[in-house]
Amino acid sequence: VTCESGVVAVPGGSGDADAAVSEGGASSSASSSNTFSYDEVFPALPEKEALQEMSGGSASNLGQWNQKMHVKSSVITQIFQVPSEERRFHETSSQRFGELGEQAKICADIMRDTNTTIEVSSSKDHSLTVLITGKESNVLVARAAILRHLQTQASASLSIPKEFHRFVLGKSGKNLSKLEQETSTKIDVPRLDENSDVIRITGPKEGIDKACRDIQSMSDERSKLASEKIHVEHIYHPFLSGPYGNTMKALETDTSTRIRLDREKDEVTISGDKDNVARAKEAILKIYEEKKLRCQVVSVEVQKSQHKYILGHRGLQELFEE
Repeated sequence: VTCESGVVAVPGGSGDADAAVSEGGASSSASSSNTFSYDEVFPALPEKEALQEMSGGSASNLGQWNQKMHVKSSVITQIFQVPSEERRFHETSSQRFGELGEQAKICADIMRDTNTTIEVSSSKDHSLTVLITGKESNVLVARAAILRHLQTQASASLSIPKEFHRFVLGKSGKNLSKLEQETSTKIDVPRLDENSDVIRITGPKEGIDKACRDIQSMSDERSKLASEKIHVEHIYHPFLSGPYGNTMKALETDTSTRIRLDREKDEVTISGDKDNVARAKEAILKIYEEKKLRCQVVSVEVQKSQHKYILGHRGLQELFEE
């Protein structure tokens, strides 16, 4: 739009020609050389291919920076339900307006202690829907507290061989703590000085069922394992081990067991699956009995200063292999 001597020129009016409007309201045609097409005034946006050429890369490079900037949130939200028949508290009509019930007080205390946000709503079937938001570790603690206080608690007992209790506990009780958090239960494992193999679990029915399954599965897995000790004089240990330990390594690989030689106690310890331990034991005893029949002890006197030449760079393994 241009202004000169009281005349305003407006390009692109109702037609292709410009219109000039004077102060008196008269109009006249402008030169056709000042006309513009729609495409010239409003150019089209560049196509995808043009953007690729401008960026100098492929389409996969577009938005690559945004892909690298994705950051996992440390805050999670977990939703779960408490069935109506397992609710510990139910709203009553005697509760006055604005008065907090026992359930609300418990939730407020848990929110404060765990630094989480808890929302509780009741459905038509009177079941509770609980929504907890916060850091993952805090949410797990809050969930366990909610179920412990708002849901009726059941109990169950599980008989597990005492030698497997240490696997249920884990190092410094870590396995037990993790299982209690995941199932929102309280698990009591007998002390070492107690003559009992019964593990007691208290909590919501769903959590108890899961805890029982996990503990029983752990016990069944461990019960398949065995450890056996065989008396073998240490002078025969090199034949069991083989040159550079190759015989024992091959036997361990073939039987999927772990074999350890104890020269001081003249023992061989085999650990693994029961069937595989039996196979490894049979192979070791076969080597032992064969060497007992075929080998004898011979003493050769060699000055101590010459021992280093007999041992060589890699000990007696090369001579043993020959």
